[in-house]
Amino acid sequence: MTEGFSKSNNKYYLYYRCTKERRRNYRGELLYEKVEEVLHCLSFSDGQITKISTYGKAELSKATNYRTQLLESKYREFNSVSAKIEGLEEKMVNDQIEASTYKTWFARLNAERDALENDIIRLKKDKQTMFDRLDEAISMFCDLRNLYISTTLEGQQMFLKEVFEVGLMYDGHILRTPMINPALVDN
Repeated sequence: MTEGFSKSNNKYYLYYRCTKERRRNYRGELLYEKVEEVLHCLSFSDGQITKISTYGKAELSKATNYRTQLLESKYREFNSVSAKIEGLEEKMVNDQIEASTYKTWFARLNAERDALENDIIRLKKDKQTMFDRLDEAISMFCDLRNLYISTTLEGQQMFLKEVFEVGLMYDGHILRTPMINPALVDN
């Protein structure tokens, strides 16, 4: 189908013209309503969202288990470097090392401690961000219609290509598609 505008009563109306049968024209508003209705029917129910959320969080927890282990390792390294800095400061106070040696080692250890601290902050932040993003993405599936409406034209086109993998056909009464995204088949 191709889109075009028709003028009537000093207003322009959006129409879609069938590329195979030239005489078939369909009102844009009607097609949009039908697409929105189909998307509303394809939206996940609250029960489905709860199951998906639970499963997604469990799988994300498994995937982030490695990150948790890495975070614990970074904490151990941070504590070790902090203990070395304290030992270095103690040796300096007790005149066991020279000031130039202290400055050299303190700069190295302090830089290492700062890098570890930044890694720890990033690892802690990323884990929470992933769960927040998962919650946000899952909540969007509750209402595919509103998700479709709230996106840009390019986003709507990409969205329809993902949901209706082969495309949509309209015969004047019913929207049809030979294939739908497997995640939405049960809906």
